[in-house]
Amino acid sequence: VSCDNEPIDPAIVIGGENPGENPGENPTVPAVFKADFDGQTFTTETAQAFISGGSITMSAVKSNGESFSMILDGTTPGTYPANPNLVVYSPAASEYGYVGTHPTDEDANTGSVVVTSINTVNKTISGTFSFTGYWTDYSDDTVAPKQFSNGVFTNIPYTSVSPTGDTFDATLNGNVFNDVDILTVETSIAGQDF
Repeated sequence: VSCDNEPIDPAIVIGGENPGENPGENPTVPAVFKADFDGQTFTTETAQAFISGGSITMSAVKSNGESFSMILDGTTPGTYPANPNLVVYSPAASEYGYVGTHPTDEDANTGSVVVTSINTVNKTISGTFSFTGYWTDYSDDTVAPKQFSNGVFTNIPYTSVSPTGDTFDATLNGNVFNDVDILTVETSIAGQDF
């Protein structure tokens, strides 16, 4: 599972040449996204969030393609358990990642994301996270789970307008279906990708 294919909108990327020019940026407190794992710290200033409908979507990407992605079921500050939400770390150049959902026990407590504040004036979101990530290539049982700790996201700019511009329209039994959130997932069943 990976959400790192979504383009980062340059209008809301942090760390531009002139602090304060980017919408939602707070020039007095720098934005940061970081987490510890494998004896190292992942840190990036290239991050964005999208809060709309019924979810918070966040992506943090390093220049080498390494990324964290989150889709949380809710739009307010609070604690979001990792297992029923999508919390994933994707290594660079890999189609697989470490997801915060146990592969054989969907109720297992694997960690959480805590949204501590959503600043609606500056359009920023902040919080913390930690989780145990399980390798998403379930056919390979040689990859051990990975611990992600001390996760922090501070003053990540967010928008309520879809950063991709994607739309979904349908009529169901004569009624217009109005989408609130659009999520695309690729899955493989019996060697066939859908």
